[in-house]
Amino acid sequence: MAQLAAAGRPTWLARVRQRTLRHAPSDDAPVVLRHSRIYLLPTRRGWAVIATLLIMLLGSLNYALALGVGVTFLLAGLVAAAQLHTFRNLAGIEITPLSAGETFAGGSIPFALALHAGSAARTDIRVRGGNAEAGGGPLALMWDALPQTLPVEARLSRLTAWVLAAERSARAFSLTLPRTHLATRQGRDHRREALTALADFPAEAPT
Repeated sequence: MAQLAAAGRPTWLARVRQRTLRHAPSDDAPVVLRHSRIYLLPTRRGWAVIATLLIMLLGSLNYALALGVGVTFLLAGLVAAAQLHTFRNLAGIEITPLSAGETFAGGSIPFALALHAGSAARTDIRVRGGNAEAGGGPLALMWDALPQTLPVEARLSRLTAWVLAAERSARAFSLTLPRTHLATRQGRDHRREALTALADFPAEAPT
């Protein structure tokens, strides 16, 4: 029992690494959106709708318009129903961290996430962020697809840029080099393998 308890506790080296790098084991685990993680905030159009409903309610009460009050509450009910539908559409989505770039203090850091809808049907979900790039299908990064006139270093630089761009846009990719092939995958480990293969590539391209 003592051995099992000791195995369940993090070692002192893991605790030092976590405190130094500020990296917890749960940082790599997927995050499932539950009620405590979903916040519905009005946009500018939402605030305009709320203001319109308030003006309609005050005007209807001021002039004793029963029909106006009824229409106002009907529209308010539609807004509440839309919020409930939005909440249910987001609940249960699983977000998996894929990779994060590097930056200096005060700068912006690019990162990639993967969304998994789960068993429920999702409709019209859009993800938007600063300088975000739209995802797409898998990419095939091939050495032979580059112009033969390009020097080795130029080819390696271009493939490296493509690997980083694919990772930023959360797109799966494969990498094919002479005598090396990485299957189509995505994630930080796949990016590291691809960059390592490019870094270890000889100065003279093998045939």
